[in-house]
Amino acid sequence: MRYLFTLIALLLTLPAYTSETTKYNAKANTPIRTLEKLDITKAKVINLDTPIFPSSSDEVVNFLDTNQKAGVVYILLNSPGGSIMDGLAIIEKMQAIRPYTQTICVITGEGAFSMAAVISMYCNYTFMQKDAALMFHDASISMSGEVHQMKSRFAYLVSWLDGFHRDVAVQIGMPTAQYTEAIKSELWFTAQQASAQNLVNGVVNVLKHSAPPLSSTMRRSIFDFEQSEKEGSHICVEY
Repeated sequence: MRYLFTLIALLLTLPAYTSETTKYNAKANTPIRTLEKLDITKAKVINLDTPIFPSSSDEVVNFLDTNQKAGVVYILLNSPGGSIMDGLAIIEKMQAIRPYTQTICVITGEGAFSMAAVISMYCNYTFMQKDAALMFHDASISMSGEVHQMKSRFAYLVSWLDGFHRDVAVQIGMPTAQYTEAIKSELWFTAQQASAQNLVNGVVNVLKHSAPPLSSTMRRSIFDFEQSEKEGSHICVEY
């Protein structure tokens, strides 16, 4: 009961979700806030602390599907990124359950990089631990298969990425051309910078949770992550 009242109090202080102007959660005009302590030990939580590939994506999608009527679920993001297609599966499931359940992402550990950073933009609310980082960069695409299939898939992915890049550029107040140029070499944000740029709703000083590591994939740091785990996919788009 005490946890329920704490959760209700937290949600009442969060800004209303709006989606009319962007394809992801609009965090603009959100007051910068610091949560001294976030205790989610009794909440519905999954710990995405691995690269994003079919096995890890399936675990997160299954978790969201199982808890689609929970009201609030948490995703802890501490990932070097991975496959765009597998990341999109997570994003699509978050959007599908949005009428019933809010997804709150908390960027932990080293941080959310590449496709994990993209996922954080689509949560209803996103917070960062004070020592975590957020990083965007350009996508790396490799394909195999029939030419007409690869052409249609490539066109879809480029169109989706162009729209996402435009949205993020607007969010941080940067011209799209400047943003797309910046991500060619990587665009990094500390927790305080991400909060100031409206990329997250606030900073968490102390996070308390009991979510176990994700079982599907060995944890890798962003600094030693090798983009070699294809898991038999005919199209591998890594972000």
